Amino acid sequence: MKGGYFQNMELYFALENHFKNLDKCEIEYNKIFNIRKNKEYYESYIMFAYRKFKSLDYHCSNTDCLISKETNNLSKKTINILKNKELKKYRIKKFIMRMKKDNYNFIYELSAFLEALKSCLDLLAEVASFYLKGVNVNYSISPLLKLSNKKKSKILDFISSNANWIGIIRNYRHHIVHRLVLPLKSGYEIHQINGKSKKILYPVLIPETTPKFIPDTRKNRMMDNEEDELNNAIYSTETCRVLKDGVEETLDFKINIEADSGYIRIEDFMRNHKNRCEAYFIEFIRVLDKLNFEFDFIK
Repeated sequence: MKGGYFQNMELYFALENHFKNLDKCEIEYNKIFNIRKNKEYYESYIMFAYRKFKSLDYHCSNTDCLISKETNNLSKKTINILKNKELKKYRIKKFIMRMKKDNYNFIYELSAFLEALKSCLDLLAEVASFYLKGVNVNYSISPLLKLSNKKKSKILDFISSNANWIGIIRNYRHHIVHRLVLPLKSGYEIHQINGKSKKILYPVLIPETTPKFIPDTRKNRMMDNEEDELNNAIYSTETCRVLKDGVEETLDFKINIEADSGYIRIEDFMRNHKNRCEAYFIEFIRVLDKLNFEFDFIK
């Protein structure tokens, strides 16, 4: 393997060391390899899992590009907002313009991200099956999760310690891929206070854990379009004021839109789970190193 192929050096060194030991491993009675489960399959499954892991970077990058595109479009947008004379004429001190739209590009990236992440875990489970006599995982992490609730071994203990996170990924992916498409929104708001104006890009928000069923009907869409503010978000305003001739005047202001409790920005969700998968991959290889290609007997 060439180091340039691996951007994360810790994972690179872990795999490089493991494959060096694999090359030195003799085929003996107490080792895990046989005619059906040989070194070629073993190494290939690890590399397949790594390629799935690397695709997480691809989907994170695509999501960042989508956000950058929204940001650039907003920065170039010229909007005719009320001038001071009009504000005074109609006694308007605060003016807000909102634009929301369905943006399924984000959910397509999230679906592909979760599919790749789950596939990475499933392929590593296939690697784990080399070490567990009589255990057939059939390219799925689920049998190891169930087994880790009842039995113990070095690999099963590792799976058990990560069970909560694996469960979140498995359930979230299942709902997104098989049951629903989250109606994600993108868009912006234009705020004007006493002649000062700001453009605010909407964050794309998703549930932190397994999403619930959300009706996607004509009525539901109509009601959503009528809502004033972005769903599942918390608004806050920071205003800089000064007294001028006894009258309070707004010098500047800032509008913050952040995820409400139970929700998270899509880019943060993806990056957090990509980092968690990376840590999982590294620790998994270290567990295998301790086994030295010998069977991990279940107790």
